[in-house]
Amino acid sequence: MKLILRVFQILGFISLLVACPVQPTSDPTITEIVVTTNTPVLAGGVSTAISGVVKGTGNFNPLIIWSTTSGTLSQTNDSPVLFTAPRISATTIVTITATSIGDKSKSKSVDITINPADEVTAISLTASKVALRVNDSSLITAGISGTGVFSDALTWKIESSSSGSLSNSTGSTVTYTAPSSTLGRVVRITARSVQTPTIFKTLFMSVNPMESSISAGQSFVIAVKTDGNVVSWGANNRSQLGNTNTNIDQPIPVNANSNFVNNIVAVAAGQDHSLAIKSDGTLLSWGSDDDGKLGDGGFFSQGVSDGPKIISGISGIIAVAAGRNFSLALKSDGTVLSWGANGEGELGTGGSVDYTNTSPITIPSLSNVIAISAASGSRHALALLSDGTLKGWGLSAAGQLGEPGSKNYQTTPVTISGIDNIVSIATGEYSSWAIKSDGSLFGWGISTKAFPNGDQSNTPTFIQGATDIVAVAPGNQHTLALKANGTLLGWGQNVNGELGLGNSSNGQNPGAIAPGLNDIAAIAAGATSSYALTANGKIQSWGADTTGQLGNGGANETKLAPGLVSLGDLDVIRTP
Repeated sequence: MKLILRVFQILGFISLLVACPVQPTSDPTITEIVVTTNTPVLAGGVSTAISGVVKGTGNFNPLIIWSTTSGTLSQTNDSPVLFTAPRISATTIVTITATSIGDKSKSKSVDITINPADEVTAISLTASKVALRVNDSSLITAGISGTGVFSDALTWKIESSSSGSLSNSTGSTVTYTAPSSTLGRVVRITARSVQTPTIFKTLFMSVNPMESSISAGQSFVIAVKTDGNVVSWGANNRSQLGNTNTNIDQPIPVNANSNFVNNIVAVAAGQDHSLAIKSDGTLLSWGSDDDGKLGDGGFFSQGVSDGPKIISGISGIIAVAAGRNFSLALKSDGTVLSWGANGEGELGTGGSVDYTNTSPITIPSLSNVIAISAASGSRHALALLSDGTLKGWGLSAAGQLGEPGSKNYQTTPVTISGIDNIVSIATGEYSSWAIKSDGSLFGWGISTKAFPNGDQSNTPTFIQGATDIVAVAPGNQHTLALKANGTLLGWGQNVNGELGLGNSSNGQNPGAIAPGLNDIAAIAAGATSSYALTANGKIQSWGADTTGQLGNGGANETKLAPGLVSLGDLDVIRTP
């Protein structure tokens, strides 16, 4: 009986369980998100891991969506996440937020303080001189700015080989000493920070910038060879080649029978006369003597010299320039001599015009000159001073002296304003050009397709698209510019193939020219022809060849692309 009763009790309990089942646990609930990091303070650019944990009851999705007010996150939907602090200039707070995927109303933020990174952010370079003579020195000082606590140590490097020396390779101040060389060149010096990430700044400096181993006149060329002799080719109607009186279509020696045309270090070609400096600082001239531009005191009664002659009474010459009908010579003491025509004030001596000087005279108002420039067709001249400023004189009607006014000429040198830190200069027939220490190019006067607001500018104008420039060579209506990497830019007239593009389309703006031609060390431009001296001492030429000025022994035909000048077994002196 008891057994039967026990069975009924068990059955009744089971019935009660069926009638009243056990209640399940509550729905999944997210109660909080916990965010942790071991580095609440970071320097800019530094990374740290940030963890997030979702807490609650039941079974829920533990994934997290991450966001930040600044900096970067390695992922956005998992944990931990890698946060990289932004680079900032002042201390700031960045908020990082973790939001639950399961319940987007639940989130948690953490603030991280970001301090400026210990790094260099800018370098500025200044030099006591940006244009030097051989063996001269310049103090270069770096201005270093940055964030946090950074090192002011820099590593210095001369970018070109055989281009002088530096007093040390670290620190914020160095002394650059120019090489013992008579060749002109623009030197690039780079200062680089030791911080990470590194930044750098490059300064351009010039050494004897106007001394040239190749020079082009209107329709002829002269060049110095490695043995110190001179070759010439092209137009010879005024004996400007220094031999015979007929045009020559390939290089021949200048007056090979002379015993003093040797040890030449630099040359300059005018419209129809030539100048050359010997290593002892004496000066030779030949060609047309119209207006006394050979500096011979009126010796050549027929107006033409049949061969080079030494200009007597002058010495210590380190650079020469030949204009349309006048000549200039720079002495080692920084003074300038002039002679020839003065119809537009080309001699720079002041006073009246329309007279000639047949012997060199000193320009009285010029000193501390490091470079001079005059072009084969020009009636104006430029002088670069050792402080990087510029003076000009002569014809000014086209704005080539950088004057906004309408004065036709200047008989004494005037300062050209609006530009400084100049390391190299050049003149065209009616234009002027200057390269600054940052490698930028400025021009003024008249130059087809050069200036952004037309073909003429009365003040120095930045040439867009021309950067890292180390040399410029203007022709009559085209311009060449040599970049630091040994390639060429060009613009202007191209009807005779002056730009070497393989066609005759004019160049509207500075652009790459002479495709395939690189490793260039020096450039020159005639009236309608172009020349490039490569690092191996070879000359390439292109453009008009009406008088054999391309020097390739051809049929006086226009060449739309560069071709090799036949120099024989000796190379031309080249800038290292």
